[in-house]
Formats: sequence, C-alpha cells, structure tokens
Amino acid sequence: MSIPCKLRYSIALPFAIAVLVFAGCSSDEASAPLSMNPLDEVPPLAPADVEVTKTYATKFLLDWESNTEPDLAGYRVYLYSPDPDRAQSYLLLNNQGLLNRSQMIMAGESGATYIFRVTAVDGSGNEGAWSPMYEFQFSPSDAQEEGETRLPDEDIPPDGEGGEVHEPPYDEMTPPGR
Repeated sequence: MSIPCKLRYSIALPFAIAVLVFAGCSSDEASAPLSMNPLDEVPPLAPADVEVTKTYATKFLLDWESNTEPDLAGYRVYLYSPDPDRAQSYLLLNNQGLLNRSQMIMAGESGATYIFRVTAVDGSGNEGAWSPMYEFQFSPSDAQEEGETRLPDEDIPPDGEGGEVHEPPYDEMTPPGR
C-alpha cells in the first residue's frame, strides 16, 4: 500500500521562486540501505622492542615485535643520519615497506653508531607513530662475545632471513606528520 504524496506549493515574492516539497512519498518496498565504507583514519600502533638480534661480519639484523592490527600492511625503517645539506634527519631505508618484522642492515666500519626508528603502516596508508629510538654501535666481534655465531657474509641468506638487505645510499624521506 502506498501513501499518497502531498504537494505543497509556495511562491516567495518578490523573487518569484517556486518551491515544491513532496512530503510523505514512499512505497511499501524497503529501500536498500546505503553502503558506505568508512574512511580508515586510525594509524597502527608504534612497533615495540626494536633491537639488533644478530650480528654478522658486515651486516646486522634489526628486529621488533609484530603489530597485531588486522589491517597492517607493513613497516618502514628509518635511520638517523643528520646532514646540514638536507632538511630531514631520518632516511627511509625501505621505500617499498616491509611485510615482515625484521630488516637486514649493511654495516659500515666497526664502531659506527646507528640510530633507528620503525613505523607501522596499515592498508589505508596510515603511518603510525615512531617506535622508541634504538641506538646500536656496530662491532662484528660482539656476535662472538654475546654467544651468537659470527657468520661470514657468504653464509647470510640473500633475503636477510626474510628481511631485505639495504645498502647506502638510502632513500631520503620524512614520514607524514613528522
């Protein structure tokens, strides 16, 4: 059963604008609800427990705890590298983003200090906050002192145990909102 439409008509003078209002027009058929996907604006949490877990002759493995967000797309690793000729202090090491929770880093000379921060990115492109800053001083001999096996470079898997191996020059980029 249909409810009849009532037509209301008015004229606004002196502009002579006619306004038509249809009130109560409907049908017995249920209209389909509007389907809208809400815009995801919530970034993932910052990765926790960033640390170097393995040291090799010329490389080391940076590792962190996995995020648990269901829409997690990956991670970005940043290296602190101040340069007076550059406006930003952090360099993005992995421009494509990492799907796993580790990154193999090519080391410089023994004694070099590295400062890292990691962010998580979700499927909508939202980048989370920085992880706490992690500072590491590279020393190939540390692996033997800490009870880990120091491996020659040829024994390291090409993908860095699931991570990517990144060598200088790194990609210069500043994360959004930083």
